[in-house]
Amino acid sequence: DKSNNLYLLASPNTPTDGRASTIEIALTDAFAESDIASLLDDLTLMVGSGFFGLGFLDGVSKLPDGEAIAVTSRPLLDIDVDSVKTAVVASP
Repeated sequence: DKSNNLYLLASPNTPTDGRASTIEIALTDAFAESDIASLLDDLTLMVGSGFFGLGFLDGVSKLPDGEAIAVTSRPLLDIDVDSVKTAVVASP
């Protein structure tokens, strides 16, 4: 959104609310840990070469669908939607 908040919004055909624990997003530009801040307690940030991830590492907590989960210091206009690193990991 205009505040650079990041949301998990699932398709009605692939509901993730209460099931997804991790989201990974590939970017075409450089990204640093200082570019993003979690808005949820215990949500861990992982930054790699060309991607970042947000997830709960406790094996129990799940990402809420439709709520802001993080805020970035800049708009994420460089998401690489065709990358195999862009994914939401959900339990069956």
